[in-house]
Amino acid sequence: MVKTGTCLLQKCQPELARCLIDGECVENLVCLQVCNGKDDESGCQVKCADRYKNDIIDKFNACAITSGGCVPQKIEKDTWKAPPASAIDRAFDPELFQGRWYITAGLNPLFDVFDCQEHFFASPSPGKNGGVKAPALLPTGSLYGKIRWRIPKGSSDFIERSTMQRFVQDPGNPGVLYNHDNEYLHYEDDWYVVGWEPDSYAFIVYKGQNDAWKGYGGATVYTRDSSFPPELTNKMRELASQAGLKWEEFKLTDNSYIAQSVVGLEKTLQDEFYEAEKQLASIEKQFSASAVWFIRLGARMHKHHCSGY
Repeated sequence: MVKTGTCLLQKCQPELARCLIDGECVENLVCLQVCNGKDDESGCQVKCADRYKNDIIDKFNACAITSGGCVPQKIEKDTWKAPPASAIDRAFDPELFQGRWYITAGLNPLFDVFDCQEHFFASPSPGKNGGVKAPALLPTGSLYGKIRWRIPKGSSDFIERSTMQRFVQDPGNPGVLYNHDNEYLHYEDDWYVVGWEPDSYAFIVYKGQNDAWKGYGGATVYTRDSSFPPELTNKMRELASQAGLKWEEFKLTDNSYIAQSVVGLEKTLQDEFYEAEKQLASIEKQFSASAVWFIRLGARMHKHHCSGY
């Protein structure tokens, strides 16, 4: 942590200064400090990133992680693997995947299991199935997605999140799609369609990397219905097995638009911030007294006005 702080002061002074006068960015720093030393430190950091997001935080992260190189990249080699080639669907058609879909089951709790995951897809390619005519520079088989989800914030509140993503179909393998060439943290996601049926379901395994984490992954089930159809259970178990996964490890999501409380918290919010106050002593060795004052102010503001993880 001391090494990281020194690096930030040397390479990211403008971004750090703007962060320390922005309440949400300060709360993000406190949240990340709470993660220090936890068994699931990376998972905790992902939750912080889910909860706190604005332009100032994005610029601070881009410097700390990418241009400044102050945060070492986490590398996982064997945790998440691509499914066997024999398991990948070779008839996937992006034009037939257009419209509204819901993620109704997911494998990785960090990325896949959230309430209200409503996604809209469009395939801008000429064809008989209603695709929007594509500009000449777009590759055939492009799939654009408007991704929406909710992050729980206490027992009855939530944070809306959304993003746009573009996937390009592998010309030699229709069931593989790439989401590459992203500027922010240079993230890359690869999708593997293990099985699908138009207007019914799609079973997708993915793996990815960015400047902070190389080798994350998971799996999701998309359905046209907002809740998982029980009659698909046996088919999903079969597809999971083909991909080397266990269906019993998947969790169903809640798309009923009722915000749910966070499940499985290790500590209450009060305990988390008591721990944060203790750990702030290490920050004092790295930043000026005024910077620490801002961080403590952010902790107190968060403690009094927020609830959740």
